[in-house]
Amino acid sequence: MSTEYIIIFTNLLVFIVSPFLPNVFYDYFVETYVGATVLLLVLLYSITYGYLVAVSTFTGIASLYAESHVRKASKVKKTKVSTDTYEKQLAPAENLLPNEVHPEAHVPEEENVAFLPKEESDSNNFKALDSSINEKEALPTISLSKDATNVYEENNLSDKLE
Repeated sequence: MSTEYIIIFTNLLVFIVSPFLPNVFYDYFVETYVGATVLLLVLLYSITYGYLVAVSTFTGIASLYAESHVRKASKVKKTKVSTDTYEKQLAPAENLLPNEVHPEAHVPEEENVAFLPKEESDSNNFKALDSSINEKEALPTISLSKDATNVYEENNLSDKLE
């Protein structure tokens, strides 16, 4: 069996086994600078064997990073959301320094606030300002294909051709 086939088979094995590797491998190797450098060097070295080996190595390494990110996302998903009551959340924080002053928490009023239009704008009728306020004008342009020589000479971008 050729070396290329062994490397491709190894990368396929890494791709298949990546969901079953322990968290320690991902936390202390894949997600560190040393691990990232080693994996990058492995990927760059695999290019010397040809494009098929390089693609399979990239796929194997990408599966490690994808699984690492999946595990991070599941950790975030499992974090407990605070279920403290509203009163507990509004309680002042403990003093870090003596004579520390905490402002009173703003408690919303019990009355409902309705947002209503003012009397002068309580209509849905549209009033146009004018027939058109479009004041755009086409800027003068030149064709560089025809007048390129003149433009370059007038703007001192080239020497005058004689």
